[in-house]
Amino acid sequence: MPGPMQNLIEFYTCFDNSEKHIEGDAVNAEDAKYQIEIASAIVGGEEELRKRPIFSVVACSISPLRYDEGITEASIEFAKAGIPVVIYPMLMAGEPGPATLAGTMVVHNAEFLGSLTTIQLASPGAPIVFAADAGIPDFRTGTAIESPENDLLNLALTQLAHYYNLPCETECSCSSSKVLDTQAGYEKAISLLPLMLAKPDIILGLGVLEGVALLHLKLWS
Repeated sequence: MPGPMQNLIEFYTCFDNSEKHIEGDAVNAEDAKYQIEIASAIVGGEEELRKRPIFSVVACSISPLRYDEGITEASIEFAKAGIPVVIYPMLMAGEPGPATLAGTMVVHNAEFLGSLTTIQLASPGAPIVFAADAGIPDFRTGTAIESPENDLLNLALTQLAHYYNLPCETECSCSSSKVLDTQAGYEKAISLLPLMLAKPDIILGLGVLEGVALLHLKLWS
């Protein structure tokens, strides 16, 4: 498909093949408006969509402490339409976040609050979801890996979401293993249990292997 159409075709295809809630994204305000129009047609109008949003969107910042113009404008359009926006910093410790876990958590939270402020100024009371998904890189390659520190960060960020009294989407149950083996089982169990006890509203990453490079779909069936 042509590049400018890929996101919209993916969005439509999801709804054409599933009745479940969809979590997507948009890279500019025009893309957001088209998605809102598609979803409104499905549920019977913009007011019905506002009452029962059938999709939400992820809005990522550019660490450290920067925001993409197109994504920000798209987030504002979604917020005005009553579509929940999942503010998703995805900061990695030491790359480009601080090397310490506490410092990474502070910058992650600052990026969240920056997006939250922008969206709420544009549309007061807009639905927001706090994303707890800070990471740890392999400093030899720069790629994300699964580690105990990763889970500690996301536990603390989940607690912050509760402090703000906001819904929380937390990443856990990932694995660095490339296949469904003993390593994958141990890593997923050790990660999933404490994060479940922290009571996030959404758990992300159940089917992920090889540090988010692979998704094993059988885990969802």
